[in-house]
Amino acid sequence: YEILAGIASPVSDGYKKKDLIESKHRCEMVRLALKNNNWVKMNTFEADKPNWMPTLEVLNYYKNYLDQLHGRDMRLMLLCGGDLVETFNIPG
Repeated sequence: YEILAGIASPVSDGYKKKDLIESKHRCEMVRLALKNNNWVKMNTFEADKPNWMPTLEVLNYYKNYLDQLHGRDMRLMLLCGGDLVETFNIPG
């Protein structure tokens, strides 16, 4: 595979996870952490939403975004924490 980009996508405040600080602060931390990074960039699509979004909707957004940006069908892969994986079996 040719890896073209990495996207850090902080979740919305609507996620309401215990101890989750405001998205504006999380986005600033990510921005600072990636300041000198050449291939991982932050996108605030998800963080800017007032409500939680299902992971599949977020992935579809990024898939379309990358397809348009690169002018071809891209393969998108998700890297996430175990806490997110555990939620995949929870209805709704």
